[in-house]
Amino acid sequence: MPEKIQIPQRSWIWLLINLTIPLCGVMVLKWNLFGILYFFWMELIALGVFGLLRILTALGNRPYLELLIPRLGSAVFFAVLYGALLMLVIGYSISGFDLSEHMLSGVKSNFTGIRLGTAFLFASYLLEFSRDYLLLGKFRETHPFSIIIGTFVYTLPLACIILFVLTPYAPKAPEGVGNLFLVLGIILGKTLIEFAIANGRSWLQAK
Repeated sequence: MPEKIQIPQRSWIWLLINLTIPLCGVMVLKWNLFGILYFFWMELIALGVFGLLRILTALGNRPYLELLIPRLGSAVFFAVLYGALLMLVIGYSISGFDLSEHMLSGVKSNFTGIRLGTAFLFASYLLEFSRDYLLLGKFRETHPFSIIIGTFVYTLPLACIILFVLTPYAPKAPEGVGNLFLVLGIILGKTLIEFAIANGRSWLQAK
């Protein structure tokens, strides 16, 4: 058990990039709630992938081989738990609306540029992982258990937005300006939550 649970401190650049990508999708490429829903699915996957990479490289102030077995055990535990959450969120979202009626008929307008946006999303996570975690040496002092907790602190609010906001309202979202303001509100709300997590002092962090 680590002495201190460390919630990852996201940089302003990371937050700005992850705000800019969906904003460009909405304002320039005209994504609606379905486009944002798909983008948030991809962000859940990115959180899981890079959370797993953090676990596998965390040293916890110990030699690499000394923590190897706990690290691998933590990685397996995280992969199973996170995979179950991912299947629950995506499966529930898909079951919440008629794909043939609401998604496939509007693929061109809803998902234009989504692959490029997803590529930028994963690139921002890779940059943050490489620079802030590896190059700055945070992996040396971080325990795998801390990463599991920290990853879920970011994941659960995003999962709640998908389950309780996007899934119920995407099929009946208004068109035009109403849809625009609704989507922008969701994106900004998500960013404010991430900002609060990244820069606030959590009670989970031991003094």
